[in-house]
Amino acid sequence: AYNDDYLHQQKQNYCDIVKDVAGWDSVALQWKQFFYKELGYHLPLNDFVNVSRVNTKVSKIWNKRYHNSVELNYYSSSKQNKIVVISPFYNSEDYLKEHILSVSSQDYENYEHILINDCSTDNSVQVIIDVLEQLPNEIQKKYKLINNGENIGAVHNQVDVIRSLSNDAYVMLLDGDDFLMNDNSIFKMYNDLYNQGFEFTYGSCWSMADNIPLIAQDYPTAVKDNKSYRSHHFNWIIPYTHLRSFKSSLFDNIDDSSFKDPDNNWYKAGGDGSLFYAVIEQADSSKIKAVKDIVVKYNDINPLNDYKINAEEQNINARNIIQMEQQSKKKILIAIPTARYIEPETFKSVYDLEIPDGYETVFQYFYGYQVDQIRNLIADWTINGYDYLFSIDSDISFESDTLMKMLNHNVDIISGLYIQRIPGTHQIEIYKHNERGGYTNIRYEEIKDKGLVKIAGCGMGCTLIKAEVMKEIEYPQFVYHSAIDHAHTISEDIDFCRKVNEKGFQIYTDTSIKCTHRGSSDYVIDDTIPAMTTEIDLPSITNEVLIPKNEYFKYLFSQKNINPSTIYDIGSGPLDWATEATQIWPNSTYVVFEALSDFEELYKTKNLLFHIGALSNETGRPVEFTKNNENLQDSGYYNVSTNSEFYTSVTIDAVTRLKQFPIPDVLKINTCGSELDILKGTVDLLPSVTSIFLTSYYQDDNFYTLPNAQEIFEFMKLYNFKLLEEFDKNSSYTNYHFVKIS
Repeated sequence: AYNDDYLHQQKQNYCDIVKDVAGWDSVALQWKQFFYKELGYHLPLNDFVNVSRVNTKVSKIWNKRYHNSVELNYYSSSKQNKIVVISPFYNSEDYLKEHILSVSSQDYENYEHILINDCSTDNSVQVIIDVLEQLPNEIQKKYKLINNGENIGAVHNQVDVIRSLSNDAYVMLLDGDDFLMNDNSIFKMYNDLYNQGFEFTYGSCWSMADNIPLIAQDYPTAVKDNKSYRSHHFNWIIPYTHLRSFKSSLFDNIDDSSFKDPDNNWYKAGGDGSLFYAVIEQADSSKIKAVKDIVVKYNDINPLNDYKINAEEQNINARNIIQMEQQSKKKILIAIPTARYIEPETFKSVYDLEIPDGYETVFQYFYGYQVDQIRNLIADWTINGYDYLFSIDSDISFESDTLMKMLNHNVDIISGLYIQRIPGTHQIEIYKHNERGGYTNIRYEEIKDKGLVKIAGCGMGCTLIKAEVMKEIEYPQFVYHSAIDHAHTISEDIDFCRKVNEKGFQIYTDTSIKCTHRGSSDYVIDDTIPAMTTEIDLPSITNEVLIPKNEYFKYLFSQKNINPSTIYDIGSGPLDWATEATQIWPNSTYVVFEALSDFEELYKTKNLLFHIGALSNETGRPVEFTKNNENLQDSGYYNVSTNSEFYTSVTIDAVTRLKQFPIPDVLKINTCGSELDILKGTVDLLPSVTSIFLTSYYQDDNFYTLPNAQEIFEFMKLYNFKLLEEFDKNSSYTNYHFVKIS
């Protein structure tokens, strides 16, 4: 009946040996084991024990064991740990017989098999009764049947049973429609793993639908060390997990919420992932084992599989389960606004921060010259992905327990203490309300050593803010209000605190958090230095445009009677110019042009019309563009650098036609040397332009040959523009204002 001649000869040789040692009855047992293996049946335990006895006897006499691949048995002499097999099922009458026999045939004494009927409507229970009656009494005693009055899902059933077990038991999860492979020694193999110290295993299986092995894969070491299992995805997101087993004590610190969806309902379809991740996250990473042996037949031919009848629910639940790692941890954005650099001591303070359990941090710096615009960008980041903002100035350092202290207070906003960098003074960036409705610096001696103190306002140099505060205030959270009289200037942090107070949130300082303000010398909290205060009167905040302190924008303010319809900001960068210009010309339409894609997301969030790409006097012209990573606004194609790349440039005329931008009447151009080139690519638009604000750079060692001022003047004259004013001039550049000759 068996056609493999070679294998038949192997069996015949073995039979000759067995006959000589144990007689023909033993030969029959060997053949029975062989064909059970070949046909996929489960050899009854008594037969297996007898065969094993013969194998041992033969081995002792001949000092070797004759076998082939289907006769490999696992031999173990280790102590037997308690194994509890948990098998929930629903309408599995066609599979329960093989399921039970695959477990009952195991050559292992210390196990229990718990079958959970999840309110089946078919003949499943009777099948179980009939199968168990055929088993020896000592095996029947290992079985327990639980009948549910309602369908609660596999995960809920498994959790309820696990919580009832002793801490020294080992749990095996085997669905009621799956089967162990026809190997009587699987439990012994796993028992040896437990005795080696492993406390969590997941294994390989055989797909009955595709008739292929599915081999479990190991998690990378870094994933195990960080316990970032949910974010590491295999082909099926989670690895192949049959047979999944673990020590029941891992369940001690897992709450039922780990197995429930955002609406507090127990996971059903696809919910097995919630249990897998919850338990593996509790395990010691060195005690996790991916078992490569195929130990389970995965019954993916069952028409009741979740992915066949509840695919949508399964996918939704899978996404929720994967995201639970992020949801369970509070996320903190550590943000530093900077226009130049960050002090080394500030970097070290961030690096040394102690992060409490249940929190994760992301560090980011935000580059730009207009501090309120940058703080608003930080606020937007916070709202769209974080629970807290830890705001740090680029020159502030602090102790490693600072964040721990702030989080422990659990208040809306909390600040550490630091003083302004004003030599000979001791002015802390902590404020109280004054009698005129404004803000006054609090003297240090008023709050010294008082712990948590409620205040009216603070700087943003070392401040923890809940994201809900930013969300409630809405954009713009920060606005810098300029004034000719500095006493009437409202900084962006005071403006923010005013809004916080109006919304009913509370601001605090922890006087035990003492920071250092870094610079050419260090400024520290010191009781011996005289205190000073500054009065800030809030009533000066109005809807009127206040005159800027910056010389460039002071000049623009003097030209606010221009009243343009559309302004092209060419070389827009982080929108420093455009943001300030909107204070002068709030009703204009702004179109921004920038070579670097770094700013694209910013433009999108502001709903601006924009173009990203290099500009020149000719569409298709290659330009050797240099990106200055230390200061993006110093990037361009006249800069000297060995790290430049070739960009294909276009003209503004071409872009305007292609994207159907509105025609401008004002141009602002500051592109680090290529201003004249870009103007030459704007000739179709120039008849409609009435004003041009242009920055002209002087030749130095950092630039290739730049156009000189005379070339710019000649071009402007050619297109009927005259120089109205030269303003905000320094050793590197001059700003010109050209107007159309009427």
